[in-house]
Order: sequence, then structure tokens, then C-alpha cells
Amino acid sequence: MRRRANRAKPFCAVAILLIVACSASSRGSRQPVPDSRQHAAPVEQSLIQPGDRDDGLPTEAFELLTKSTTDSCSVCARDFRKQAFRILEERFRPGVVVRNDSLNWFARAPGSENELIVASQFRGDPKLTFRFHTAEDHLVGISESNMTDESLADRCRSAPAGSIFQGAIEIVPFAYGDGPTFLYRASNNSIQVHCKVLDIAGD
Repeated sequence: MRRRANRAKPFCAVAILLIVACSASSRGSRQPVPDSRQHAAPVEQSLIQPGDRDDGLPTEAFELLTKSTTDSCSVCARDFRKQAFRILEERFRPGVVVRNDSLNWFARAPGSENELIVASQFRGDPKLTFRFHTAEDHLVGISESNMTDESLADRCRSAPAGSIFQGAIEIVPFAYGDGPTFLYRASNNSIQVHCKVLDIAGD
């Protein structure tokens, strides 16, 4: 029995060497898998999406927010807001680029130099506004890299309220919002989404 054990040792050593060699060869032949996230194109969407109200606010989210203001049950009202915020978080994600189309344009919001709305809602009570920021006029919680260039901001500010624009905005993070990019105004049941103006031109 002792002799057999001794004869088996060389075979075991050879087998181990073959396994190590194959493993090393396999590792050397593998190519790194590219990370597609590093080269992902910006997500773009139109100003109004299917299922939106005329002012661009998702209908389901608005209905849930409205319920939260009228329900006498505080727990139910909080749950309605949470559901609405989840919809808005998915729709207005950081980095999403929103562009006007041939039917729906931006307009300067009434009563604010730094807010845009969907043009068709100028004479109504818009429930969705887009607030941009500059180095001279910004909220705490907006990073410097997400501020709008002063020349683009001036085009908006110098135009009368209700002026129509075509262009594009990028949704940006806001550190102190009700969602990652937006504030909820319970006083008038509206949403203010924070953005950076990328391109803007008058009609």
C-alpha cells in the first residue's frame, strides 16, 4: 500500500500543474467587458408625454396630490403624496433632457423671472413649473455645475411674461426638495422641477 501511495504522488503533482496552467491561460485570454453606463447617451423626452395634463404634469400624480389635499385622513394624505412623488421621481430624473416639440413650447412663467412653463398654460394656473438657477440667483442645494449660463438666463428674463420659447432644459438634482429634483407646493398643489437651460430661443 505504501508503494502505491508513493507512485500516486507524481500524478497528483502533474494534475495540479495542468489545472493551474489552464486557469492562467483562461484568465489571459479574457477581454474586459466594456461598461455601457460610461457611454450612455442622455435620456431625452418631449415636454408633454402621453398621459400628461395640458401643463405637462403627469395626470395620475396630479390626481394623487389633489386627493392628499382633500382627504381628512392624514395618514391617507401622506400615502397619496408618497405615491405621487414616486411617479414624479421616475418622470423627472436627474439628467433627463426635456425638449419642446412642434405643438408644445416653453413660456416664461408669470410672476417669476427664473421659471418656465408649458406655453399653453400661461393664462391658467400652471401646476408644473421649471425653475432654473444662475450664479447670481440660485437656491441653496443647486450645485455650481447645474447653474444656467447667464446669457441664456438673460434671454428668458428680458422677455415679457408669457413669451414663448423653443429649446431644451436638463433636469438637475436639488438637495432640499420633496423629491431628488423637485419641490411640492402644498399651498397651490403644484410642482416646481429644478433645471438647467441648455438652449433657448424666442418664437
